Amino acid sequence: MSARASELLACAAIAMGICGAAPRETLASAAQGQQANASPDDQVRAWFDRAWAEAQEYPAFGEFIVRWRTEDHETLRPAELASLRREIAGHPEHPMRQELPRLERHAAGDFTVLRFMLAARGEGRWRYGITFADGSFNDIVLMPSSSWWMSKETLKVFNRAEVDREDPEQMVGIHDHSFVPVLGRLIHGNLSLGRTAQMDPGRLHFANGRWKIRLSRGDHLPPEQRIAYEITGRWDAGAGRGFVERSTIAENGYKPEAVGARNDFKDWTFVGSIGRWVAGSVEERKADGTLGRVIFFEDAHPIPEGGFAALARTPDRDSQDPIRGRVAFAHAADFRSRTVDVFDAQGRIASGAMDQPGSPRANMRNNVRYAGWGLIAIACSTGFLLVRRRLLARTLIPPRRPEVGLRSP
Repeated sequence: MSARASELLACAAIAMGICGAAPRETLASAAQGQQANASPDDQVRAWFDRAWAEAQEYPAFGEFIVRWRTEDHETLRPAELASLRREIAGHPEHPMRQELPRLERHAAGDFTVLRFMLAARGEGRWRYGITFADGSFNDIVLMPSSSWWMSKETLKVFNRAEVDREDPEQMVGIHDHSFVPVLGRLIHGNLSLGRTAQMDPGRLHFANGRWKIRLSRGDHLPPEQRIAYEITGRWDAGAGRGFVERSTIAENGYKPEAVGARNDFKDWTFVGSIGRWVAGSVEERKADGTLGRVIFFEDAHPIPEGGFAALARTPDRDSQDPIRGRVAFAHAADFRSRTVDVFDAQGRIASGAMDQPGSPRANMRNNVRYAGWGLIAIACSTGFLLVRRRLLARTLIPPRRPEVGLRSP
């Protein structure tokens, strides 16, 4: 069966309520039919306008969970790694010592793999999870009236009225700065930069089955404050749409050495359950062409029994979570009542006020805080890049310009 036929069948299922995807796919197919007699240029423009508009929307997948994984190839050059070993030798307290085993694994080709899942019904209505190679995990939920964070050892129930305000431990919303850009790559081929980086599209060029467009921000500003990407792809007349193949940094006044860094999008496939085309993989390459990270789409599957409400429900100790199964955490911090409970295998063994000196909170507060910040660092994919940057700074590499929070593609 052709890709176009598969898409039409999936759209028909959506129209009958079988699938949980947004009805815009059905409308898009109808629009494509109406444009059958339009010129190729007009068809490409009409597709791009729809794709751009969809890429600015917040991720939402109805009754489905989307899963993907990343493979981190970031590593140090042999000379840099040797320098780090010498620097750490004889200094057990060295802050980089805990990073060395991972850097050595990467140098040997054993790369770090993280697995992710997202159930989302729009902004402020999602559950996001990260699973590490050792089986440990961090899950975060943000809903209009509740929010929580859970690992194997710890549960934090936040005060929803205080989320994303002054308390750094309750900065939950920052996690969508991780999954929104990644899904923007997998589903929209970086056209989501209009939302995530406030970029505007320029003129769309189309010739010989190929199209390209420049996205930019700050064109009216001095060169050192401008950022631009070039997006290129192919037109598939059978599917009635274009496919992004490459996204390249064309200009970066804040970080000129990033110019040429790119994303390569491969193996686009129509996923009928969510009504979207998805890239099978996205390769993130540096300006010199070396591979930094690969994002792989895994699947979209139905939410388990109990639906989205069960996924978002605040867990109890020893309860059966729809995703993680039985979770017997050792610490529970409730920011609503400002209390902390500590458990052993038999049940609760200590309880106290969160801010009371000498309470159980005093013993576990730092662990909980560091775990939360550690997740943010991993989720935003910056921690390892900072390691490399600090090492390079110590090896007499000239300092770089300040960054503005944009990740190289």
